[in-house]
Amino acid sequence: MGRRRKSRAVARSPGFVLDASLGFLVNQAAVRMRRALDGELLPLGVTAPQWSVLARVAEQEGLSQVALGTSSLFDRATMTGIIARLEARGLISRRAHPMDPRAKAVFMTAAGRALFARLPPLAERVNARATRGLSRDEVEQLARLLRALAANFDA
Repeated sequence: MGRRRKSRAVARSPGFVLDASLGFLVNQAAVRMRRALDGELLPLGVTAPQWSVLARVAEQEGLSQVALGTSSLFDRATMTGIIARLEARGLISRRAHPMDPRAKAVFMTAAGRALFARLPPLAERVNARATRGLSRDEVEQLARLLRALAANFDA
């Protein structure tokens, strides 16, 4: 006969409940929103990370890849892949950065601007779905609280 393994209880913090954890709840909402956004963007051949980079470039053309990665919270490898895919599709272009010839500045192409013009309503639809049942004041308060939460990690 085989040996039976004894079940070991895992020690946990008294009172900690995963489903009540702020980090878990924020992540659950973010994952659901990203899946919904990916679903909206899929017919246009864009992913949520690509959307965020296009949106940032639309806001501030000429940023370096490093600045784009930092503002989008993407590591260097991820940012490089996103930029390469967007450039291969002719949506963005890279040029030497005017302040640092070693860096590349990122610009939206005409095709990128045309595609980007169709994207914000899709993101707005996801945001509206996520905030259904909340008042305008509650949505604004939620945004303020999430910015404060994120800022606590930048301090």
